[in-house]
Amino acid sequence: MVDLEENGTKVLLTFLSKQPQASKIEELTEYVKSPEELVVKNKEVYLFCPNGYGKTKLSNAFIERKLDVIATTRNWKSICKLNGLANEPIPKSKSNQRL
Repeated sequence: MVDLEENGTKVLLTFLSKQPQASKIEELTEYVKSPEELVVKNKEVYLFCPNGYGKTKLSNAFIERKLDVIATTRNWKSICKLNGLANEPIPKSKSNQRL
């Protein structure tokens, strides 16, 4: 089990535009090199790159090509930060009272 607090920049989540075909997932997994880990679940790819994302072949562009999808990848630390920002209340001001 990966410690997300300690490895928040080494755990990545890739959001896919559609669920990939099983045969394409199998092909992608052939490129995972130990100690990397990769799990595809529905329209998400969970990736652990203990040596750093910059050193893996499993880049966003590579995943897009292999799975034939459009994708965006973020590290876990960024996802948590974005989630926190999305759940903050919007401050009331004169400019957004018209909305």
